[in-house]
Amino acid sequence: MNNEQKKPLVSIIILNYNAGSLLLDCINSILKTNYQNYEIIIVDNESNDHSHTKCKEKFPDIQLIENTKNLGYCEGNNVGIRKAKGDYIVVLNPDTIVDPMWLDHLLSAYEKFGAGLYQPKIRSEEHTSELQSQAYLVCRLL
Repeated sequence: MNNEQKKPLVSIIILNYNAGSLLLDCINSILKTNYQNYEIIIVDNESNDHSHTKCKEKFPDIQLIENTKNLGYCEGNNVGIRKAKGDYIVVLNPDTIVDPMWLDHLLSAYEKFGAGLYQPKIRSEEHTSELQSQAYLVCRLL
């Protein structure tokens, strides 16, 4: 067993509805992540733009769940969460581009502050020095 396999598994859930090339960009950024013990689960809410099937063709190792109807944001993500095998669950929107160190930082915050719901630092795509949201612990689970 190598060192990465000893690290906790992170399940990354991405809910898709007609995200187009944004979904591919999101997956490409995740694949550049330094932390390597993760699974990617795409839950498609009955897209008609074929973005989910294009993604599965390009990245055959991802898990793809195709809902037969649009279940909305909460239940769509819950479908993915129920399939997740990870010790940690991360929910991403398909228009997200992550930094290579994102999971390292997230797990470091968890180790420091404990279980909870975490919000990352969010930067504008056009103006990367502009913060749209500061990273913080949304709520702590007791």
